Amino acid sequence: MMKIAVILPVYNEANCLEQTFDRILEFSQKNHAYNFIIVNDGSTDNTLEIIENKLKAFPAHHIKLISYSNLHSVDS
Repeated sequence: MMKIAVILPVYNEANCLEQTFDRILEFSQKNHAYNFIIVNDGSTDNTLEIIENKLKAFPAHHIKLISYSNLHSVDS
């Protein structure tokens, strides 16, 4: 069976992330060939917390999280 990886970058998506996650979860439960990788690119709102809580509540094997911390640039 062919596997497909869908990479979903997120940054400060707290306002819409719960609904998006629920749709991804529903889709992944019906389509096992798809794996979703949510990449949190240093969000400064509660995006990371929402994703982590959703993954704890629904430990889907087809949804993974990669998270980068918010890197502050150094002013010269």
